[in-house]
Amino acid sequence: MGARAGEGLKTINARISSEKERLVQILEKVDETRKKSAEKLIDRAAFMLVTLENMEERIKRDGLITKMQQGGQVIDRAHPLIEKHITMTKNYNATIRQLTDLLPQQTAFDTEAGKRLVNFVTEEKAG
Repeated sequence: MGARAGEGLKTINARISSEKERLVQILEKVDETRKKSAEKLIDRAAFMLVTLENMEERIKRDGLITKMQQGGQVIDRAHPLIEKHITMTKNYNATIRQLTDLLPQQTAFDTEAGKRLVNFVTEEKAG
């Protein structure tokens, strides 16, 4: 699966590492007992995102429909990465869902707007 034109393994690894750092920051509130699970999921999610981006660039460059030589004929066919992209996108979404499920559940009352609403509703009215 193609990397960006002229992009080496070092650059791909740097992009994966950058995505892992981004996900770690988002998931810093994961309970300590779940961190090991989260680390593996973060590794997978970061790899899949970079791979998906590379596939997308190649599909954009080549087009959704490519030509294929079959015997003496040239036929149109869907880009060979499309199915792989669809499958990996589903796996990536499932992995991200698993990661977000590890986060502590936040209620509407935990948000700043929720807290203001509770304060408004519960404050005593001056009479």
